[in-house]
Amino acid sequence: MNGSKSILIAAENVDDADLIYDMLRKEFDDVAVSTDPDKAAEDFDARCPAVLVLAFETLAKAQSYYLGLYRLSSQVHAVPHKTLILCRKEELQKVYALCKKGYFSNYILFWPLGYDSTRLPMEVHHALQQLPSAENGGPSASEFAVQARRIAGLEALLEQS
Repeated sequence: MNGSKSILIAAENVDDADLIYDMLRKEFDDVAVSTDPDKAAEDFDARCPAVLVLAFETLAKAQSYYLGLYRLSSQVHAVPHKTLILCRKEELQKVYALCKKGYFSNYILFWPLGYDSTRLPMEVHHALQQLPSAENGGPSASEFAVQARRIAGLEALLEQS
């Protein structure tokens, strides 16, 4: 079920993915989960999500996943989408810096689970509101430039780590 309101949760831990799915399913109709790393690009291409929630245990794993999408997915370059990265307190400053540079759309302090449970659904609402509408005819040149900078930055960060 592709659509402008589709949400894809990418995670390595099935229990985390199920928890996040349950949280989002209460407010959004089109939510899917991708936990098989061998099918990451296939899952993204099948869903063409408006919002991609990266729910990995470490920032490095989230970056690796997202860079893999840019290398293997046929749709990630063409589909305007927002990325929300869930993070731990220990990596908050690094994640903040990456969001500030535009590598990810936004972050949510998610682990440990003593957090505001309405924050994630609210950020998904905000991300959906920020996306250009489908009737505008697709991504602009500036949106392609943002994607290109995002890829270059992710590759450089991955090489450093």
